[in-house]
Amino acid sequence: MRTSRTRAPFHALRSGAVSLVVVLLAAGAHIVGGGTLPTAPVLLALVVLTALVATLATRFKLNLVSMAGLLGAGQLVLHEAFTALGPITATGPAANHHLGGESLDPGMDIAATHTHELGTAFGALMLVGHILATLASAVVLAKGEDAMWKLAAWLRPLLNLPTLVFRPDAGASPVAVGAPDVFIPRPWRNLRQDSRRGPPAVVVLP
Repeated sequence: MRTSRTRAPFHALRSGAVSLVVVLLAAGAHIVGGGTLPTAPVLLALVVLTALVATLATRFKLNLVSMAGLLGAGQLVLHEAFTALGPITATGPAANHHLGGESLDPGMDIAATHTHELGTAFGALMLVGHILATLASAVVLAKGEDAMWKLAAWLRPLLNLPTLVFRPDAGASPVAVGAPDVFIPRPWRNLRQDSRRGPPAVVVLP
């Protein structure tokens, strides 16, 4: 992560893209894992907090490592928030009917063990897929980040072109107080020199 003395380019666009990817990946993984998203007000508050963190982070230029760390940390925090703030599902009293007792059918225990193994394998596969999706998103966002900074560096000289400002010459005399606004020509400016052309002084007749 490198700081920049100039203003961060395309700040709103970059922060919006990062926060959107973080929220979508975290919500998608939470739903696929069997979880339930919080209610709309709580979800909106979490989205606003994520956007705030993304706005602070995108004040700097993010490389691939920084982007991957930001996405991973954001998804982990959102997943824990979804779990803690999600709706609580009530269980019926029939679920505790056989607590403490032995199983009536040994075949049911074998089936439950096999199902648990399948669930563990599916969870590991889902975790690997989620990590790959996070890395792919980090690569895409890092490439876009680099492209936006290069575009801003290319556009910055065009936006800082000098502005032509009219300034009077240093030798120009100020206007006299009380001078008329209408230009009145003076007589001596219209005088012309005497012309030397005319009839000849002596006429010779044949």
